[in-house]
Amino acid sequence: LEKRTTNEYLVPAQRLYDQLIRPIDPALVAHHVDTLVIVPDTVLRIVPFAALHDGRHFLVERYATAIAPSLRLIDPQPLAAGPPVALVAGISRSEDGFAALPQVLQEISAVHRIEGGKTLIDSGFTDASFAAALKGEPFNLVHIASHAEFSTDPQQTFILTHNGKLTMDELEAAIKYDEGRDSALQLLVLSACETASGDDFDDRIMN
Repeated sequence: LEKRTTNEYLVPAQRLYDQLIRPIDPALVAHHVDTLVIVPDTVLRIVPFAALHDGRHFLVERYATAIAPSLRLIDPQPLAAGPPVALVAGISRSEDGFAALPQVLQEISAVHRIEGGKTLIDSGFTDASFAAALKGEPFNLVHIASHAEFSTDPQQTFILTHNGKLTMDELEAAIKYDEGRDSALQLLVLSACETASGDDFDDRIMN
């Protein structure tokens, strides 16, 4: 599924579709389902379900897909309706030994054009500026485009900022809905090479 430069990924994408989705296709159609909420276990947590393929279409072309790490983490209370207020951040230049990501500027521009809000780019995207922005304005959508690494070692799990590495503890503290933030975050997007990858460490942090 990770061989995106060729069509090789279509073989496992179709095989997984046949094993996981096709058996319930009749029920999905009969009940007019338009959104799938998937609670995967173990290695399935790193499978990009939206990329499963039925032979003609990707799953995401037929259904909106949402991945929930655990049913225990789902709050049944609906979020307050309101317009999206976006914080869009990213690193496009080479930082701390990581290669430049030239497409980040286009990505941030595209997201900002659609959602508006505030942008933190390159030297403007630091640990402190990120945390301050989230405390200062009621953002409900956060989109980060940068290098990231996820590992069994928490010290090696981070998102790259201009002045260092944003750990998962720091990210959680910045977006957490508490006395520092009086509005809940509705969507967090991590857009980077490694943000959909992981190992057994993911099982522990998700549980």
